[in-house]
Amino acid sequence: MSIEGIWTGEVYGPFGWETRGVFVLENGRILGGDNRQYTMGSYSHSDSNVTAELRIHYYGPPRTVFGEAMEEFTSRIEGT
Repeated sequence: MSIEGIWTGEVYGPFGWETRGVFVLENGRILGGDNRQYTMGSYSHSDSNVTAELRIHYYGPPRTVFGEAMEEFTSRIEGT
């Protein structure tokens, strides 16, 4: 089963709902963002398991869901 397509993402952090965005998954690549950040990275999937390696870049005052004040950071996401 393919997971390629346009997806929405929502992140709940220590300050409440931090961000909601749109992401395009195609040929192992992720591109997307919202009004405060853009994301680039890669993904892989096997059966129902998905792994994503992301580089997130904020514009404007950085306020990441991890409480860090970095303009750019990386994240790894795994799930089913």
